[in-house]
Amino acid sequence: MKPSAITGIFTRNLWLKTAAVLIALVLWAFVIFRNQVEVNINVDPVFRNVPAGLMVAETRPRSVSVTIIGSANLLGRLQSTDVQFMINLKDAGPGKIFVRAKSDRIKRPQHVGIVSVTPSGVWVVLEKAKPGPQETPRGFR
Repeated sequence: MKPSAITGIFTRNLWLKTAAVLIALVLWAFVIFRNQVEVNINVDPVFRNVPAGLMVAETRPRSVSVTIIGSANLLGRLQSTDVQFMINLKDAGPGKIFVRAKSDRIKRPQHVGIVSVTPSGVWVVLEKAKPGPQETPRGFR
């Protein structure tokens, strides 16, 4: 084949080829995004790195409402432990602190997005730990 014949394959009917690629992209996007669903779940905080000698006495509110988006197939297989509101108390001291419920603190499976988190945060009350056996509050590991 001559170089002009090869070039002609790509340049002849260019508008038709461009239209075909655009239609293919629109169809691909439709297939990918048509199975997207939103699910609202309540998530309890999970506390990490509670300082020695302290304990979480109270959390208000007890949970946050997280609206997530993903494929219907993936969200249908979601377990209650797959979405968690992680609170790191490493540098916390005794007293009342406000922890923002930002999306980077919400642990979730890959390919699951966060639409919203309400309320915007939780109040955590830390007190000195009482001696003796104690009940482990929800959300501790």
